[in-house]
Amino acid sequence: MSNNKPWALIVEDHPMYSAGLKNALSKTYKFDKIEEASNGKAAVDMIKINPKIDVIFMDIDMPIMNGVEASKLILEYNPQIKIIVTTMFSEPKYIKQMVQLNVIGYLLKDSNLGEITKALDMVLDNQQYYSPKVQVLILDAYKEIDKRKKPNTTQDEITNSQKQVLALLCQQHSNAEIAKKLGISELTVKRHRQDLLERTGSKNLAGLIIYAIENNIYSIKKTL
Repeated sequence: MSNNKPWALIVEDHPMYSAGLKNALSKTYKFDKIEEASNGKAAVDMIKINPKIDVIFMDIDMPIMNGVEASKLILEYNPQIKIIVTTMFSEPKYIKQMVQLNVIGYLLKDSNLGEITKALDMVLDNQQYYSPKVQVLILDAYKEIDKRKKPNTTQDEITNSQKQVLALLCQQHSNAEIAKKLGISELTVKRHRQDLLERTGSKNLAGLIIYAIENNIYSIKKTL
């Protein structure tokens, strides 16, 4: 992050939702400042003149420039910015594109404050967060993306410890939470996570979720 108190940007074309999210964030999270933009183009322009922004809450379906196009341009301009997509179930085609962009977080617009805060904590700590219900969309989108290339890794190549870490990652536990649950260090969790990405041929958490589901290590149904 650029400073101790992060700056946020809400990119949303519905003023009531934007105002509600800004009000909630102001009360529950210590931001230095919360900016607002009503479309993707305005967000891209704002990022270029304000390098202090650390995290963006990005709507997808917006006029002038949608969230997919805006996220692509923003991440090309500054790969360090954390983008949390705020989405609805009616947007699966965009979720596929966001998965390809490797956006770090996904939330439903009806997420409660507890989930929003947890997502922020994880994203600002460089950990991915996917809302359990959004995982259903990601599952469908990622399967289509991944049809052309299947990892050769089998369950036998992953240790029991790594399977435990993988299951907890899929359940959206943070590194610190996993370390506490398994009685290991956060550094060990990070090493397991990196090893899992390499062994399964996954680029991100979405890929790990698919691998875990296909190998019966994790089930989305258990979380819904």
